[in-house]
Amino acid sequence: MSCLVHLEALDPLVYFIENPQSSMLWKRPFMKTYLHGMYTCTYCMYGKLYMKPTNICSNIHLELRRCAGECRCEHVQLVYDEFGHFLHPHLSQSGDKLHHCGFFQKGTPELEAATVPENLVDDLLDQALTWLERQGHSRAHQR
Repeated sequence: MSCLVHLEALDPLVYFIENPQSSMLWKRPFMKTYLHGMYTCTYCMYGKLYMKPTNICSNIHLELRRCAGECRCEHVQLVYDEFGHFLHPHLSQSGDKLHHCGFFQKGTPELEAATVPENLVDDLLDQALTWLERQGHSRAHQR
């Protein structure tokens, strides 16, 4: 909630609020104001070996990459789980998992799983800068 205090105080031209899709944050009453601009991405589409569906709220329209499991990310194992879904090599949780089909998924260390992929940050910044240019703001810094 403290980020929202800063967000309101700073009143930025562009903002992003990121949290896992399964987070209880999205159900909290104080988030209602921000949910109209919620977009979902998956970390596997930004270079991670695990899927981790993640919501990002923003005051600008975003085009984010999202894996549905059937899209066969280049790193998705060509192994089906017991429900017929393709499996990513790692889990976004820290514990390992052995599936009934015999496939072993390695867990991800907690600190790594809590880190936003650099490629996603780059994508968000590029979209923000493009939006600012379209609004008539010049780029202060070239990336």
